[in-house]
Amino acid sequence: MHEDLAQLIEQLQAELDQAETLDTTTRVHLQQLVTDIKDSVLDKPSVQERLEQSIGEFEVSHPNMTGFLAKVLETLGSAGV
Repeated sequence: MHEDLAQLIEQLQAELDQAETLDTTTRVHLQQLVTDIKDSVLDKPSVQERLEQSIGEFEVSHPNMTGFLAKVLETLGSAGV
């Protein structure tokens, strides 16, 4: 899925780069959207990945915290996030 999404983002960026009729405000807004998409989907680990990593790191030293993190992870998964 990431490859398809990455390709779409590249196409979007190319369209943005070639668009000659965009005013500055619109161009900046669209560029920020592309950057946000890249940051949230492609470049950074997902919330689930970070939670799973935290659960692994704190399992022994903070078992109560780990339990809560696991419940949050499960709830997010159930909600489709």
